[in-house]
Amino acid sequence: MNTTANPVFTSYPYHNRLSGLLISVLLILAVLLSCPTAFAAENKLAGLSVANLSPAFDPAVKQYTIPKTATCSAPVTATLTDAGLKLYIASNETASGTPRNAWYCNDSSKIDIVVYQNWTEVDRYTITAVQQASPPQPPPVSGKLSGLTAAGLSPAFDPDITDYTVPQPANCSVPVSATVADPANPNLKLYVSNNPSSSGATVNAWVCDGKTKVDIVIFDVWNEVGRYTITPTGTVPVTLPSDPDPTPTTPTPVSEANPLPEPDPAPPSLPAQAPISQADAIRFLEQASFGPTTGSIAAVEAVGRDYWMAEQANLPIAAIDDNLDINQLYGRVFKDMHNAPDQLRQRMVFALSQILVVSSNKNIYGDELIPWVRLLNKHAFGNYRSLLREASLSPAMGKYLDLANSMKATASTSPNENYARELMQLFTIGLNQLNQDGSLKLDAEGQPIPTYDQNTLREVARALTGWTYPTKPGQTPSSNNQEYFTGLMEPRPQNHDTGAKTLLNGATVLAGQTLSQDLDAVLDNLFQHPNLPPFIATRLIRSLVTSNPSPAYIQHVADAFVNNGLGVRGDLWAVLKAVLTDAEATGVPAAEHGHLKDPLLHIIGMGRALGATVGDPSLFMYLFRNLGQQVLSPTTVFSFYSPMAALPANPGLYGPEFQIYSPGLAIERANFIYQILSGQLGSSFSIDMTPFNAVADDSVALAEQVNQRLMQGRMSDDLRQTIVTATNATQGTGNRVLGALYLAAISSEYSVQR
Repeated sequence: MNTTANPVFTSYPYHNRLSGLLISVLLILAVLLSCPTAFAAENKLAGLSVANLSPAFDPAVKQYTIPKTATCSAPVTATLTDAGLKLYIASNETASGTPRNAWYCNDSSKIDIVVYQNWTEVDRYTITAVQQASPPQPPPVSGKLSGLTAAGLSPAFDPDITDYTVPQPANCSVPVSATVADPANPNLKLYVSNNPSSSGATVNAWVCDGKTKVDIVIFDVWNEVGRYTITPTGTVPVTLPSDPDPTPTTPTPVSEANPLPEPDPAPPSLPAQAPISQADAIRFLEQASFGPTTGSIAAVEAVGRDYWMAEQANLPIAAIDDNLDINQLYGRVFKDMHNAPDQLRQRMVFALSQILVVSSNKNIYGDELIPWVRLLNKHAFGNYRSLLREASLSPAMGKYLDLANSMKATASTSPNENYARELMQLFTIGLNQLNQDGSLKLDAEGQPIPTYDQNTLREVARALTGWTYPTKPGQTPSSNNQEYFTGLMEPRPQNHDTGAKTLLNGATVLAGQTLSQDLDAVLDNLFQHPNLPPFIATRLIRSLVTSNPSPAYIQHVADAFVNNGLGVRGDLWAVLKAVLTDAEATGVPAAEHGHLKDPLLHIIGMGRALGATVGDPSLFMYLFRNLGQQVLSPTTVFSFYSPMAALPANPGLYGPEFQIYSPGLAIERANFIYQILSGQLGSSFSIDMTPFNAVADDSVALAEQVNQRLMQGRMSDDLRQTIVTATNATQGTGNRVLGALYLAAISSEYSVQR
């Protein structure tokens, strides 16, 4: 599966921070691989197929055009006249008659189809993408609101008045609804108290703990064009507020005990050892760790997959200091990914963190995320039901998705629905009903069947009201505690909706239950839903093994979720074993198997393979942010990218990681790799080049050293020849080593996990 154009050939990072060496190496490659030959005796293509090709294909015509589209790619199929020839489309070797998704958003906007015979170019065709007329731009976003609603708003709303006041609410929360005149404008962005909102939606804005106002900001793309401010007036009550509804229709408990944490999962016992081949060990470690090393390959080879996994699960979880700031926490998590001995746990935590998302984009301090990292480490091999409960009660999640201090409805407010929505859509059952093999269930008209509707969402939100942050030591518990992130959230019965609720599949929650009883009812309802096993199975397979698993693979893993062999549902250890030991994970990969490595997997895997020493990651963490994948900082609740995104220009296959691998980001990633290999990051990320320098004078030996150290012996003959040719044209030990490693590290062969 060669799913991305190889940056070695198609994208040249001409940035100031690159030395003359890189440019010279690439220019040499251009001469060696791109120079048309004058002695091609005859046309070598029998056919060339691409949408909207102009003129129609004629073997004697070498120049063509196609319209440029927003996808920056086009499926190209070329057919050779002779099976003994080699065909390259957009610098990727391609079988005759096989479609190739070719990128063309480079400087030249061209796709080259080149034919080689014995590595001599014998024919070349060029397709140039031509820019079409630009679509009409949307009108500028109005900087004025058409409506603004908040209890006690003064003065009455006027679009030309931007400053307002409201009485200071006893619960520290101001429900605000802002309406814009042009909600359909695609460039519009509306933020209320730094939270994205939609026109007419209600946002509960927090106005205590130093937050003295509510800002409503209108952006045109990311240019601020309007701002309104609401300032609470009066004092914040310091006594515990009474129940705003002293005569409810159902009894409200006066108090409720704080929830207890889930017990630590028991580690698995060690099975019998079953040695496997080196090749199998390497492929397994690509899936089960942040990349193979010489030591880990030998260990897995000696004891086998099952034994190594059990050993990993029995390793202790390293303690994380309580007082790390956010940058120190970024660094600690990155170093654990790169260096920690419990690599299986690290890779599983990374996968789970992209399902159950909390981000430093909103939780901006280290103390807000340290307990969340500990929670994921604790439950990585435990039961998904236990993970769901502690995630639901986590103050970090409570802040990120607004469950903390979500209160029962009043005459003017409603419970916050954010957590209820994502709990169902992203954490458990998804939007549409699934079969056990992950395929969609369809109704009589052939349409997908929704898993829930807006009414169910409201009912779940009602059931989850009344939780607040843990009480900070030395503080008096209040109806809505201020932010504090150690421990689990605490129940406040006076803020909980105690009415009856109707959940999925007609399940009912009795009136008058405690907060914990209602929470358990919601979680049990979702945990027993038939969508949950295939939904989680698909997410974990895509993260760990392949973007395009077969239905049989999904069903195998989903079956393990339903029953771990001992009648237990939701056992993540059994699920993980099914993911990593399925025949589709261990057998010969099919053409569409595998997935593009995202930036963290790519960079950390390279560092581990080359024995890198990581010092202070904060010195280069901004580079991951530029690539769209800073540690602990997913951009949305969907994580760094949507897990459902299709492969560019090929909607029949999934390729989620390509959302952060546009041509521009591919160049930025290549530049990052170059900085590491050239020593520009110093002790923060350093690699000992001694083994490569020792063989730099011999281009063949150098290519083999790169093959063994970086690619564990899996380098293709084509890539080897490219490196040998480039090395022979380069002078100086350091330059030759740098060029060889760089070309291998940014190649499509290394960028894709098979």
